[in-house]
Amino acid sequence: MRYFLLAAIFILVINVRVEQLFAQENYSEEEYLINKSRQLIEEYSLLLDYLLSDKLNEGEKKIIIRNSYSETANANKVFYNDDVIIEDSFLFGHITDIPVEAYLNNLILFFDEKNAEISISEITPLYIKEKDYRFCDVRFKKSFTGYHKTKGFIHSDMNLIAHIRIEQLENDWKLSIQGIEFFNPLTHTKISKEEIIKVTYNYILQWEAPSKCLKYSYEIYNGNELIATTNDTFLIVDQSVKDNLKIISICREKSVESITKFDIPLVQNNGDTYYVTWDNIELEDEGLLKITLYQKGKYIREIINGYNGNLLIWKPQYEKGEGYYFKVSSEKDTSKYLVSQRFTVNR
Repeated sequence: MRYFLLAAIFILVINVRVEQLFAQENYSEEEYLINKSRQLIEEYSLLLDYLLSDKLNEGEKKIIIRNSYSETANANKVFYNDDVIIEDSFLFGHITDIPVEAYLNNLILFFDEKNAEISISEITPLYIKEKDYRFCDVRFKKSFTGYHKTKGFIHSDMNLIAHIRIEQLENDWKLSIQGIEFFNPLTHTKISKEEIIKVTYNYILQWEAPSKCLKYSYEIYNGNELIATTNDTFLIVDQSVKDNLKIISICREKSVESITKFDIPLVQNNGDTYYVTWDNIELEDEGLLKITLYQKGKYIREIINGYNGNLLIWKPQYEKGEGYYFKVSSEKDTSKYLVSQRFTVNR
């Protein structure tokens, strides 16, 4: 009974917010769908909150998980089906593609519900597209802080993008998340004009990191007014200010080359398997390691976290280009690290 009462409140909150939102103005169809897409990500955020709540028992949480993707669920359904894939990095310490049911169950399994918190912010619908069906891509930031039952306390910030499937019903629209992956401005902003139905009022500003430092932060100004700070090399801004922006880069961590300590192929092809080794002498007393990938000073992604060894077996899946390199750093002291030679992804 407690679950059904809770679920009813959960549905009521979402539905009332949607009804109030669209009762205030006469929206176009595209604007209506953009706002419903934003509401769906808020619903996903509430789902994660409930799964980390200590007020529900495991059986009640299992029902919520099943209803989040089940065809028999109505207002509770968030995901298209149980084949939906979630790309994430904080569950296992490295980037992994996980089916939605396993992802949500592992969330309960690995984290202490009394010491874990997930927040979703900066929800930004990018555009509505149409191929075989309509869908909306929505970028958002997910932050996690909590106690992992095998890795201890962790904190993780992720820029993600959700692909939301839009289907027309008799009197309304049905929206569901068809996949979630890490946001990449180089690929997720390459859209053909023929596919776009509606672009939101946002503009994606992108820039390339200077090569002198390993890590940068950036201050973005509209004229003399500071409007944002970020560690990323992109920012979503309003179209009205995009031509009056300037970016100031701030070096946060100088690059220290350790090229003699790595054995790495200098030319690599996407899809091929490569073996990368390094000398662990400087890091052998530092415990677990984190391996990250950069290109020309710009952070690309975390490859693995919580690793203990000196061999990486990997298959590159990145855009053709020069200036890629690995950073192997200590988890407990990020000032201690090794940087590989630059390598080229050839195709």
